[in-house]
Amino acid sequence: MKQFFLIPVLLMGTLMLSSFEKKGVVYKKSPRGLEYAIVRDIPGTVHPAPGNVIELHMIAFVHFPGADSIVLDTRKMYANEPARFKMPELSGKSGDIMEGLTLMTKGDSALFQVPVDTIIAQGNPVPPFLKAGLGQKIVYKVSLVNFMTEAEAEQAAKQAMAKQATIDDGLIKDYLSKNLITAKRTTSGLYYTVETMGTGAPATTSDVASVFYTGMDLKGIPFDSNIDTQFHHGGQAFDYRPGSGRAIKGWEEAIPMFPKGTKATIYLPSGLAYGPPGHPPVIAQNAILVFKIEIRDVKEAPELHQASTDDKLIKEYLAKNHIEALRTSSGMYYKITKPGTGPKPPTGAKVSVNYTGMRLDGVHFDSNTEAQFNHVQPFEFNLGQGGVIKGWDEGIALLNKGAKATLYIPSAMAYGASSPSKLIPENSVLVFDVELVNF
Repeated sequence: MKQFFLIPVLLMGTLMLSSFEKKGVVYKKSPRGLEYAIVRDIPGTVHPAPGNVIELHMIAFVHFPGADSIVLDTRKMYANEPARFKMPELSGKSGDIMEGLTLMTKGDSALFQVPVDTIIAQGNPVPPFLKAGLGQKIVYKVSLVNFMTEAEAEQAAKQAMAKQATIDDGLIKDYLSKNLITAKRTTSGLYYTVETMGTGAPATTSDVASVFYTGMDLKGIPFDSNIDTQFHHGGQAFDYRPGSGRAIKGWEEAIPMFPKGTKATIYLPSGLAYGPPGHPPVIAQNAILVFKIEIRDVKEAPELHQASTDDKLIKEYLAKNHIEALRTSSGMYYKITKPGTGPKPPTGAKVSVNYTGMRLDGVHFDSNTEAQFNHVQPFEFNLGQGGVIKGWDEGIALLNKGAKATLYIPSAMAYGASSPSKLIPENSVLVFDVELVNF
């Protein structure tokens, strides 16, 4: 869904002189004080409401005495396509142009104007060229193309996607036939050819695939590559973890299809690429994309590898010291050394804790019960609010008032690769003796 900012305080940009003539326009005032003029009135009785999906064209400009300067033109922003957004609730403030939309019907055009003095008086920041007391106004020229409920918009989008998918499939087939290419098709509409099939297991959601690629359109014009020096990626492979959401749908589907060493070409219909918006100015709307890819390597995701390493270290430590501890689903281990009484603290509760922290080699790095660390008062924090490491938020929530326990915290639930002090190396498993004093 195309989005853009409608509130005046965000209208920034290079000014261009324009010649908007507003002679003869008579503005009315809405119930909340918005100055408006319906300049093209199409008969109708149904008006947009908050929650509707709105499609419109808009030109916004600053009206100076004697001149106008354009600061927003959605036709230029969206290649002459309407801007599309979900209409928010009305703010109730004077100058809310959302209120103006509720006065229009489909096909109407209108002018809304908001004094800069009003914007500033409401405490909103403004660009430096807008100042109080100069008679400046933000003027919006709006053409309401369409509006619909969310359900109607979703249905229309599905229909448009189905129609575009049929068009794309025909274009890909024509391209393959014209270039004498025999490709396989997946159920999603992705086509692919394999130049060299690699060996081993393809990347899963637990892995990272290192990929070299060149992306181009059906005319063969490249738009991105990490092996072509004109795109300045330094020749570095793109490390991609399937399921991470860091790539388009076509990559999400294709990368797990091929093992290490594979060289392939994938042909992506627009619905598996950037769809109706495209990626201006490089990728056109509803563009079919072609990627030549090489899966240079497949390896376990670093964070999962570290988690596996941490789990092994904790298990070895527990076995060596003859400690029986429970494991949570997150990978943290704990042992209750003294039961408490009463309920456990809820999320958001202010808890008071005594603690001693140490590494697996026994070196103490912090404590509020040992005088050498110079803070002997119980440590207080709000449980489950992210004010402490994840292992503490999870571990303290397991305790009753007065309980004592030892927490064995993997690095991802402690400080990870970011060391808070010289006493804690990066990716350290930490051990905490804790006591829930009160909450």
